[in-house]
Amino acid sequence: MCRAVLQECSNMQWDDLKYLLALMRGGSLGQAARALNVDKTTVARRLASLEAALGEPIIERGASGQVRLAEAGRRVAQRAEAMEDAARQIQADFGAQPGALAGRVRLSVVPLLAHHVLLPQVGALAQAAPGLGLELLAESRDADLLEGDADMALRLARPRHGGRGVVARKLGQLEYRCYAARSTIGELPWIGYEPAMQHLEIAQVIEALAVRSGAQRADLSFNDAEGVLCALRLGLGQSLLPRAVGDRLPELRRVELGDAHVPSREIWRLTRRDLAGLDRIRAVHSWLDMVFSVA
Repeated sequence: MCRAVLQECSNMQWDDLKYLLALMRGGSLGQAARALNVDKTTVARRLASLEAALGEPIIERGASGQVRLAEAGRRVAQRAEAMEDAARQIQADFGAQPGALAGRVRLSVVPLLAHHVLLPQVGALAQAAPGLGLELLAESRDADLLEGDADMALRLARPRHGGRGVVARKLGQLEYRCYAARSTIGELPWIGYEPAMQHLEIAQVIEALAVRSGAQRADLSFNDAEGVLCALRLGLGQSLLPRAVGDRLPELRRVELGDAHVPSREIWRLTRRDLAGLDRIRAVHSWLDMVFSVA
Protein backbone atom coordinates (compact mmCIF):
# COMPACT_ATOMS: atom_id res chain seq x y z
CA MET A 1 0.00 0.00 0.00
CA CYS A 2 2.80 2.44 0.89
CA ARG A 3 4.39 1.82 -2.52
CA ALA A 4 1.07 2.58 -4.22
CA VAL A 5 0.65 5.84 -2.30
CA LEU A 6 4.18 6.90 -3.19
CA GLN A 7 3.50 6.12 -6.83
CA GLU A 8 0.31 8.22 -6.76
CA CYS A 9 2.13 11.17 -5.17
CA SER A 10 4.92 10.94 -7.71
CA ASN A 11 2.30 11.28 -10.44
CA MET A 12 0.88 14.45 -8.88
CA GLN A 13 1.37 17.61 -10.91
CA TRP A 14 2.53 20.23 -8.41
CA ASP A 15 1.11 22.97 -10.58
CA ASP A 16 -2.37 21.56 -9.83
CA LEU A 17 -2.02 22.80 -6.27
CA LYS A 18 -2.47 26.40 -7.36
CA TYR A 19 -5.94 25.48 -8.64
CA LEU A 20 -6.78 24.02 -5.24
CA LEU A 21 -5.56 27.19 -3.51
CA ALA A 22 -7.59 29.34 -5.88
CA LEU A 23 -10.72 27.36 -5.03
CA MET A 24 -10.04 27.68 -1.30
CA ARG A 25 -9.55 31.43 -1.57
CA GLY A 26 -12.31 32.16 -4.06
CA GLY A 27 -14.95 29.82 -2.69
CA SER A 28 -16.22 28.69 -6.10
CA LEU A 29 -15.01 27.33 -9.42
CA GLY A 30 -15.97 30.58 -11.09
CA GLN A 31 -13.97 32.73 -8.69
CA ALA A 32 -11.00 30.37 -8.96
CA ALA A 33 -11.16 30.54 -12.75
CA ARG A 34 -11.25 34.35 -12.72
CA ALA A 35 -8.29 34.52 -10.33
CA LEU A 36 -6.22 32.27 -12.61
CA ASN A 37 -7.51 33.74 -15.87
CA VAL A 38 -8.78 30.38 -17.15
CA ASP A 39 -12.22 28.87 -17.61
CA LYS A 40 -14.11 26.78 -15.05
CA THR A 41 -13.63 23.63 -17.11
CA THR A 42 -9.87 23.97 -16.75
CA VAL A 43 -10.14 24.41 -12.99
CA ALA A 44 -12.40 21.36 -12.67
CA ARG A 45 -10.09 19.29 -14.87
CA ARG A 46 -6.97 20.19 -12.87
CA LEU A 47 -8.72 19.43 -9.59
CA ALA A 48 -9.83 16.07 -10.96
CA SER A 49 -6.23 15.37 -11.91
CA LEU A 50 -5.12 16.18 -8.38
CA GLU A 51 -7.82 13.91 -6.92
CA ALA A 52 -6.69 11.05 -9.16
CA ALA A 53 -3.08 11.47 -8.07
CA LEU A 54 -3.97 11.56 -4.38
CA GLY A 55 -6.55 8.80 -4.56
CA GLU A 56 -9.02 10.66 -2.35
CA PRO A 57 -11.81 13.19 -3.02
CA ILE A 58 -10.66 16.74 -2.36
CA ILE A 59 -13.83 18.58 -3.38
CA GLU A 60 -17.50 17.99 -2.69
CA ARG A 61 -20.82 19.62 -3.48
CA GLY A 62 -23.00 21.14 -0.82
CA ALA A 63 -26.78 20.87 -0.62
CA SER A 64 -27.11 23.86 -2.95
CA GLY A 65 -24.75 22.32 -5.50
CA GLN A 66 -21.91 24.69 -4.63
CA VAL A 67 -18.45 23.15 -4.96
CA ARG A 68 -16.34 23.30 -1.79
CA LEU A 69 -13.26 21.66 -0.34
CA ALA A 70 -13.68 18.30 1.34
CA GLU A 71 -11.73 17.56 4.51
CA ALA A 72 -8.86 16.07 2.52
CA GLY A 73 -8.90 19.11 0.25
CA ARG A 74 -8.59 21.46 3.21
CA ARG A 75 -5.62 19.52 4.55
CA VAL A 76 -3.87 19.53 1.18
CA ALA A 77 -4.62 23.25 0.67
CA GLN A 78 -3.05 24.10 4.03
CA ARG A 79 0.09 22.18 3.06
CA ALA A 80 0.14 23.85 -0.34
CA GLU A 81 -0.17 27.28 1.25
CA ALA A 82 2.77 26.50 3.51
CA MET A 83 4.76 25.55 0.40
CA GLU A 84 3.77 28.85 -1.22
CA ASP A 85 4.95 30.73 1.86
CA ALA A 86 8.26 28.85 1.82
CA ALA A 87 8.81 29.74 -1.85
CA ARG A 88 8.11 33.40 -1.09
CA GLN A 89 10.64 33.30 1.76
CA ILE A 90 13.29 31.72 -0.48
CA GLN A 91 12.81 34.56 -2.95
CA ALA A 92 13.22 37.12 -0.17
CA ASP A 93 16.32 35.37 1.22
CA PHE A 94 18.08 35.62 -2.13
CA GLY A 95 17.12 39.20 -2.87
CA ALA A 96 14.32 38.48 -5.33
CA GLN A 97 11.06 40.37 -5.04
CA PRO A 98 8.62 37.95 -3.38
CA GLY A 99 5.12 37.69 -4.78
CA ALA A 100 2.23 39.47 -3.10
CA LEU A 101 0.39 37.71 -0.32
CA ALA A 102 -2.70 35.88 -1.48
CA GLY A 103 -5.74 34.55 0.30
CA ARG A 104 -8.11 35.85 2.95
CA VAL A 105 -8.17 35.94 6.72
CA ARG A 106 -11.50 35.67 8.53
CA LEU A 107 -11.36 37.65 11.77
CA SER A 108 -14.23 37.46 14.28
CA VAL A 109 -14.58 40.52 16.52
CA VAL A 110 -17.33 42.34 18.42
CA PRO A 111 -19.07 44.96 16.24
CA LEU A 112 -17.85 47.95 18.27
CA LEU A 113 -14.18 47.14 17.68
CA ALA A 114 -14.75 45.96 14.11
CA HIS A 115 -16.43 49.20 13.04
CA HIS A 116 -14.63 51.83 15.11
CA VAL A 117 -11.13 50.49 15.84
CA LEU A 118 -10.18 48.03 13.09
CA LEU A 119 -12.04 49.43 10.08
CA PRO A 120 -10.30 52.85 10.23
CA GLN A 121 -6.95 51.02 10.13
CA VAL A 122 -7.51 48.62 7.21
CA GLY A 123 -5.57 50.92 4.93
CA ALA A 124 -2.41 50.17 6.91
CA LEU A 125 -2.97 46.44 6.41
CA ALA A 126 -3.57 46.89 2.68
CA GLN A 127 -0.32 48.85 2.40
CA ALA A 128 1.69 46.31 4.40
CA ALA A 129 0.18 43.22 2.75
CA PRO A 130 -1.15 44.02 -0.74
CA GLY A 131 -3.26 41.23 -2.16
CA LEU A 132 -4.38 39.99 1.24
CA GLY A 133 -8.14 39.94 1.85
CA LEU A 134 -9.62 40.54 5.29
CA GLU A 135 -13.10 39.37 6.25
CA LEU A 136 -14.22 41.28 9.34
CA LEU A 137 -16.87 39.11 10.96
CA ALA A 138 -18.60 41.62 13.25
CA GLU A 139 -20.49 39.46 15.73
CA SER A 140 -21.24 39.41 19.44
CA ARG A 141 -21.05 35.63 19.78
CA ASP A 142 -17.80 33.77 20.39
CA ALA A 143 -16.85 32.17 17.08
CA ASP A 144 -15.71 28.55 17.30
CA LEU A 145 -12.34 28.55 15.56
CA LEU A 146 -11.95 24.79 15.72
CA GLU A 147 -15.26 24.37 13.88
CA GLY A 148 -14.05 26.69 11.11
CA ASP A 149 -16.22 29.70 12.02
CA ALA A 150 -13.18 31.96 11.59
CA ASP A 151 -9.39 31.85 11.30
CA MET A 152 -8.83 34.31 14.13
CA ALA A 153 -10.85 36.06 16.82
CA LEU A 154 -10.53 38.96 19.23
CA ARG A 155 -12.01 38.46 22.70
CA LEU A 156 -12.56 40.95 25.51
CA ALA A 157 -11.62 38.48 28.22
CA ARG A 158 -9.05 35.79 28.87
CA PRO A 159 -10.12 32.77 26.75
CA ARG A 160 -11.39 29.76 28.66
CA HIS A 161 -11.72 27.32 25.75
CA GLY A 162 -9.76 26.25 22.68
CA GLY A 163 -7.11 23.98 24.15
CA ARG A 164 -4.20 22.90 22.02
CA GLY A 165 -5.95 23.77 18.78
CA VAL A 166 -5.87 27.54 19.44
CA VAL A 167 -2.98 29.95 20.10
CA ALA A 168 -3.94 32.83 22.42
CA ARG A 169 -2.03 36.07 23.02
CA LYS A 170 -2.96 39.08 25.12
CA LEU A 171 -2.79 42.29 23.05
CA GLY A 172 -3.38 44.77 25.85
CA GLN A 173 -6.04 46.52 27.90
CA LEU A 174 -9.08 48.49 26.76
CA GLU A 175 -9.53 51.42 29.11
CA TYR A 176 -13.11 52.67 29.57
CA ARG A 177 -14.47 56.15 30.25
CA CYS A 178 -17.92 57.72 30.44
CA TYR A 179 -19.25 59.50 27.34
CA ALA A 180 -22.27 61.45 26.17
CA ALA A 181 -23.19 63.39 23.04
CA ARG A 182 -21.38 66.72 22.82
CA SER A 183 -24.73 68.42 22.20
CA THR A 184 -26.14 67.37 25.60
CA ILE A 185 -26.04 69.28 28.88
CA GLY A 186 -27.09 68.60 32.45
CA GLU A 187 -27.69 65.30 34.17
CA LEU A 188 -28.30 62.45 31.79
CA PRO A 189 -29.84 58.99 32.28
CA TRP A 190 -27.56 55.96 32.26
CA ILE A 191 -27.74 53.66 29.26
CA GLY A 192 -26.88 50.08 30.09
CA TYR A 193 -27.32 46.47 29.12
CA GLU A 194 -30.27 44.11 29.19
CA PRO A 195 -30.65 41.67 32.13
CA ALA A 196 -29.15 38.76 30.18
CA MET A 197 -25.88 40.73 29.92
CA GLN A 198 -25.57 41.53 33.63
CA HIS A 199 -22.88 38.87 34.07
CA LEU A 200 -20.47 41.27 32.34
CA GLU A 201 -18.40 43.47 34.64
CA ILE A 202 -19.02 46.51 32.43
CA ALA A 203 -22.80 46.09 32.81
CA GLN A 204 -22.47 45.75 36.59
CA VAL A 205 -20.28 48.87 36.82
CA ILE A 206 -22.79 50.92 34.83
CA GLU A 207 -25.51 49.82 37.23
CA ALA A 208 -23.33 50.71 40.23
CA LEU A 209 -22.50 54.13 38.77
CA ALA A 210 -26.19 54.84 38.23
CA VAL A 211 -26.94 53.97 41.86
CA ARG A 212 -23.96 55.99 43.12
CA SER A 213 -24.92 59.12 41.18
CA GLY A 214 -28.65 58.85 41.82
CA ALA A 215 -29.25 59.48 38.11
CA GLN A 216 -32.10 57.91 36.20
CA ARG A 217 -31.71 54.85 34.06
CA ALA A 218 -32.74 55.19 30.45
CA ASP A 219 -35.87 53.40 29.35
CA LEU A 220 -33.87 51.35 26.85
CA SER A 221 -31.06 48.85 27.20
CA PHE A 222 -28.93 46.83 24.80
CA ASN A 223 -27.25 43.49 24.32
CA ASP A 224 -24.07 44.93 22.79
CA ALA A 225 -21.90 48.04 22.93
CA GLU A 226 -22.69 49.07 19.35
CA GLY A 227 -26.28 49.76 20.41
CA VAL A 228 -25.06 51.75 23.41
CA LEU A 229 -22.89 53.87 21.12
CA CYS A 230 -25.80 54.58 18.77
CA ALA A 231 -27.91 55.75 21.70
CA LEU A 232 -25.12 58.03 22.94
CA ARG A 233 -24.75 59.61 19.51
CA LEU A 234 -28.48 60.39 19.55
CA GLY A 235 -28.12 62.20 22.86
CA LEU A 236 -30.22 59.70 24.78
CA GLY A 237 -27.96 59.41 27.81
CA GLN A 238 -24.49 58.60 29.12
CA SER A 239 -22.59 55.34 29.35
CA LEU A 240 -19.18 53.67 29.31
CA LEU A 241 -17.19 53.04 26.14
CA PRO A 242 -13.59 52.08 25.40
CA ARG A 243 -11.35 55.13 25.08
CA ALA A 244 -10.16 53.68 21.76
CA VAL A 245 -13.67 54.40 20.46
CA GLY A 246 -15.05 57.32 22.47
CA ASP A 247 -11.97 59.55 22.29
CA ARG A 248 -11.91 59.32 18.50
CA LEU A 249 -15.51 60.37 17.87
CA PRO A 250 -15.84 64.17 17.70
CA GLU A 251 -19.57 64.05 18.41
CA LEU A 252 -18.95 62.61 21.88
CA ARG A 253 -17.57 64.23 25.02
CA ARG A 254 -16.19 62.74 28.19
CA VAL A 255 -18.26 62.88 31.36
CA GLU A 256 -16.13 63.17 34.48
CA LEU A 257 -17.00 60.71 37.24
CA GLY A 258 -14.67 61.90 39.99
CA ASP A 259 -13.06 59.03 41.86
CA ALA A 260 -15.58 56.43 40.68
CA HIS A 261 -14.07 53.12 39.59
CA VAL A 262 -14.13 52.58 35.83
CA PRO A 263 -12.89 49.17 34.67
CA SER A 264 -10.66 48.06 31.85
CA ARG A 265 -10.96 44.88 29.83
CA GLU A 266 -8.25 42.62 28.50
CA ILE A 267 -8.16 42.07 24.77
CA TRP A 268 -6.95 38.70 23.50
CA ARG A 269 -6.12 37.43 20.04
CA LEU A 270 -7.00 33.80 19.26
CA THR A 271 -5.66 31.98 16.19
CA ARG A 272 -6.18 28.46 14.92
CA ARG A 273 -2.90 26.69 15.66
CA ASP A 274 -2.78 24.93 12.29
CA LEU A 275 -2.85 28.31 10.52
CA ALA A 276 -0.63 30.33 12.86
CA GLY A 277 2.57 29.90 10.81
CA LEU A 278 1.15 31.08 7.49
CA ASP A 279 2.29 34.39 6.02
CA ARG A 280 -1.24 35.76 5.67
CA ILE A 281 -1.95 35.05 9.34
CA ARG A 282 1.34 36.57 10.48
CA ALA A 283 0.56 39.70 8.46
CA VAL A 284 -2.72 40.17 10.32
CA HIS A 285 -0.97 39.44 13.63
CA SER A 286 1.47 42.27 12.95
CA TRP A 287 -1.35 44.60 11.96
CA LEU A 288 -3.34 43.87 15.12
CA ASP A 289 -0.25 44.42 17.24
CA MET A 290 0.14 47.83 15.63
CA VAL A 291 -3.54 48.75 16.03
CA PHE A 292 -3.71 47.90 19.71
CA SER A 293 -0.30 49.30 20.59
CA VAL A 294 -1.84 52.74 20.01
CA ALA A 295 -5.45 51.96 21.02
